[in-house]
Amino acid sequence: MSQSLQHIGAICFPKSKTTYLSEHNWRDHTWNLVFVGGLILGAFVGAQFLSTETLEVLPEAANTGGGLVRLAFGGTLVGFGTRYAGGCTSGHTITGISNMNLPSVIASAAFFAGGAISTWGLTFLIF
Repeated sequence: MSQSLQHIGAICFPKSKTTYLSEHNWRDHTWNLVFVGGLILGAFVGAQFLSTETLEVLPEAANTGGGLVRLAFGGTLVGFGTRYAGGCTSGHTITGISNMNLPSVIASAAFFAGGAISTWGLTFLIF
């Protein structure tokens, strides 16, 4: 999923000054964009046609200005961390550890440590 942001960036900004986008051949990864589109379409179909209950996507606190800032900041940190670590928590923890990949073990330990620190330490300072 995180790789699709590079593909979308390369499509939207083909003449970018950064080599990360300008030299990226997104056409080789079209399947990834179809996959992301399928996830979005599947979520929409599931929410609209397969459920009789209203689904609240965001908590009530997110409907404030401060809540939206926290969501945007947290999403940016998650996106940066995912790209920096070379994959998401699921990819490293499920696939990487099962393949005995040492960097995945280290990344997974860092994910859990960061989550614990954020949950039990920083939450009281921010909220």
